[in-house]
Amino acid sequence: MSEVCRTNLPSKTFKKPYKKSTNGCTSCKVRKVKCDETRPSCLQCQKRFADADCCNYEVKPLKAKRAQKNPTTTEMNIHIVAHPASLTSASLVELRLMHHFTKSTCNQTSATLSTPLPWTSIWELDIPQIAFTSDLVLNALFALSALDLSSRCPEDSAMAVASKTYFHKTVVNHRQLVERDDDTYAVPVLLTAVLIAHYTWLSAHLDTMPLSQTFYATKNTFHMCEGIIALTESKPSLIQYKYPRSAPKSYQSSPIKHGEFFQSAVDDLDMLFSEMDDLKNSNHAKTYTVVRNELIGIYHMIALDLTPFVLLEQKIVQFLHSVPRDFVDLAQSNDPPAMALWLRNIVLLELFEKSSTWWIQGSGLCRTGTRAAYSIRSLMPEEHLWTTDWPMKIVNREITLGGSP
Repeated sequence: MSEVCRTNLPSKTFKKPYKKSTNGCTSCKVRKVKCDETRPSCLQCQKRFADADCCNYEVKPLKAKRAQKNPTTTEMNIHIVAHPASLTSASLVELRLMHHFTKSTCNQTSATLSTPLPWTSIWELDIPQIAFTSDLVLNALFALSALDLSSRCPEDSAMAVASKTYFHKTVVNHRQLVERDDDTYAVPVLLTAVLIAHYTWLSAHLDTMPLSQTFYATKNTFHMCEGIIALTESKPSLIQYKYPRSAPKSYQSSPIKHGEFFQSAVDDLDMLFSEMDDLKNSNHAKTYTVVRNELIGIYHMIALDLTPFVLLEQKIVQFLHSVPRDFVDLAQSNDPPAMALWLRNIVLLELFEKSSTWWIQGSGLCRTGTRAAYSIRSLMPEEHLWTTDWPMKIVNREITLGGSP
């Protein structure tokens, strides 16, 4: 009987021996992808723009002897230390970006390129809070934060890659939601549009951008801000973000603190209108006069020193939204008088060296006032280069709010 049973047993099959590697990095194990085990950083982690320490390779614990059933306390501790809880490389980058954004925007009287006073909480409250429930806003926040970090630390190529990656993802998803026109997503769509506008503004002033292109790239920001204003005026759910059309507060009776700067600025405008015939005799003379008065108003606000830097910066970057539309068209068509007047506005950002509003001023290699000034100067015809002399004195710190440096 036993012989019959043995003959009916199925024959054993043998699989080709294969030993699966367990030496991959912790990040790849969490993501369940194959790791090439390159050290200090595997190729998978390098593709995800992580730093060299992201892989967190495990240190294998010493193997206990088979006969020993109860490991000692020391061996248990070794095992615990060898398997620490770890975040993925992408999570570490995102934590860094969120920390930078919230820390650098905290306790600011916030401003944006397209909207004034009602948005005092947008950067330190609205955007971070909504980012926790909206991937759209979150990716836009990451993109802008990474762009600023890459400007501050140009040697950190990971931040430049992260910035472009998150920005591309943001633009694709934002376009899809805009096309849906769903009021449910009105606030995330609006806040993302604001972040995209500021990203475009800052990236246009990077030192890697050719000077001849910087001025043209700022036009895109202007049109984006027009779209933001139109969106806030068309959606009842965005009433708290609506652009106010009220006139700025007047301080005519207040004493001027920075009198030397104010006198220098007004004298420069007088000389410009005296020497540049197009400002007086062209078909756009009335428009130029309106712009001149707008500039004098900004000069006066700065000279009084009664308005916080961030609100003055806001007034400066909203300049094109405060002047006649035909002036904007003239500036965008490289009209020398219009460029000369626009230059006298945007260069004022360089007066606020202590400002920390990097989403307007830029940082590191991305100083918007300086880059804009050099860009406009590079486009100015040679016979009109003299019109850039006074603004360039601000860039070169020959004119400051404290007088001569």
